[in-house]
Amino acid sequence: MTDQEKLALISVMTDEDDQTVIAAYLAMAKQIIFELAYPVGDFPEEMPARYDAVHVEITVYLINKQGAEGEIVHLENGVSRHWDSGSLPLELKRRITPFASIVRGVSHETDEA
Repeated sequence: MTDQEKLALISVMTDEDDQTVIAAYLAMAKQIIFELAYPVGDFPEEMPARYDAVHVEITVYLINKQGAEGEIVHLENGVSRHWDSGSLPLELKRRITPFASIVRGVSHETDEA
């Protein structure tokens, strides 16, 4: 999915028309995905295509949560809002698989004389 396709999709899903705002939230969502998917080492140049859908979903979540950041409980006219721990719901975080690789250490041979 191209960035333009993501911008258009997010605009429809959130009613946010400001492309600069959407691009900023896309960048924040990308950083979140990279931090979860690549906890050790460098981030890749491009986001893997397998994370395109969750990239959009995280961006939509962040945009919709705008103005209520950090809210723990909110009760109003019978509507109750509770935010999950952290900045994202666990179900979104679980869709991101951490990348792992084997680090080969230097073996230290002992001299036995």
